Amino acid sequence: MKSEITNNRLALVNYFIKKEGYKPQKTQKNDEISYLYNSNAKIKIIRIKASSEDSDFRNDPIIEEIANKSKEASREKIQILWIYLDDSSFEKDLVVDSDIKILGNEKNLVSKLNPYFSNVDKLKFSDKTEEKEIIVDLKDQEQVKKLIEDLDDKNSDVSKKFQEFHNKIQNGQLIGTWIITALFCFVPFIIIFYLSIFVRLNNIDSDTTKLFVGGTNYNLTILGGQFWRVFTYGFANSSSNFITDLILLALNMYIIKKLSSYSENIIGAFKLMVIVAVGYVICGLILSVMIPANVFGGSIVISSILFGALFIKVSGKQDVISILAKREMIAPAFFLFFFPMIAWNESIYWVISSGVGIGMGLSIVLNWNYKEGFNGYLFSGYFIVASFITLPIIMLLVPSYIPALHNPTINVLGMYIQRGFLKIEMANEIMEKIGWKWQFIFDGNVLVVVGV
Repeated sequence: MKSEITNNRLALVNYFIKKEGYKPQKTQKNDEISYLYNSNAKIKIIRIKASSEDSDFRNDPIIEEIANKSKEASREKIQILWIYLDDSSFEKDLVVDSDIKILGNEKNLVSKLNPYFSNVDKLKFSDKTEEKEIIVDLKDQEQVKKLIEDLDDKNSDVSKKFQEFHNKIQNGQLIGTWIITALFCFVPFIIIFYLSIFVRLNNIDSDTTKLFVGGTNYNLTILGGQFWRVFTYGFANSSSNFITDLILLALNMYIIKKLSSYSENIIGAFKLMVIVAVGYVICGLILSVMIPANVFGGSIVISSILFGALFIKVSGKQDVISILAKREMIAPAFFLFFFPMIAWNESIYWVISSGVGIGMGLSIVLNWNYKEGFNGYLFSGYFIVASFITLPIIMLLVPSYIPALHNPTINVLGMYIQRGFLKIEMANEIMEKIGWKWQFIFDGNVLVVVGV
């Protein structure tokens, strides 16, 4: 029963910190008591004791110390809430001047606190994940110092939680991460190797190369009806230069592995896979429809989705794992910013911005605790996702125009014909769907394009 009361105290502390904006006051004198303060709240100080023994009501030197500090900043009378946790439902609530005493347990505390805190319905004593989160205010030097001490202490909860988190990443106990890495890092490497050894695409521009291995653009994916390209464009890392491809792929593989590892630990494997899968297809669709003049391909979209999903998940949080994740996101942020410059392709910024955006939106929608109701934050997630889906659909409903001749599109159709991937009749049908009055024919053994 003692441990249950202690857990209830921790649940209360986390609620007041995360939902009501209170800050913890660290003390070494009594592990059964927690002190919280919020200079902007009506009740400025909260004292939570994991015991029903109330002889210390209105007689606590630490409370006096906190109150004196608060009085220096404000001349208002300090209102203090004294909470005593009990395993019975016996009521002994009391109000003396500006001091409020409440005694209760998980069965009646919510109703007792409701007159003072309108959001107290969000308090969940049975939420184990809330209990495990270790909150740290980085602006509070004492808390930062305590965090460092706890990390050095192998027996502390902070150290154990950090070690567990670290071991999962180091030992490869992350199924989702390995699936994502295999699909969007190892498969592209095999494709690059295949192109360099067997296909030998000499003197072929990068857009044609990307389209050849599954890249997407408006002409082929939307007008030509090759919708499968929204599923394959992430494997098309090719830039027609073998060495450049390997360097960029290796860098992106490192970023994907890092972001995916942290995301899976914090978000969860299933949710992460859903975010990546859905976000990947939506990005492929919106890039194909909304930016018709460009060819898109490459696993950089996965890095972008992962970055957006993780960023919005840890943004504003002060628990130890979130703080660690934020620090580890600095390198990926620089990578995503400079990658288009390294690749000499400014259009990649469209891929990155789309990936980050849809990753953020899906992360909000899938990670929200719907028991807390609907608010502006959740609305923003749905708005982002809905926008990314509806915009390309609206554009598809608008009467399509006949695009100008696009050499990479024509080149890749010709390459498919020459290598037996596509019959000449099917290639000409695609040309007709696009609206081009040109056809492929064989002049002897030479494939040529002629106007009709």
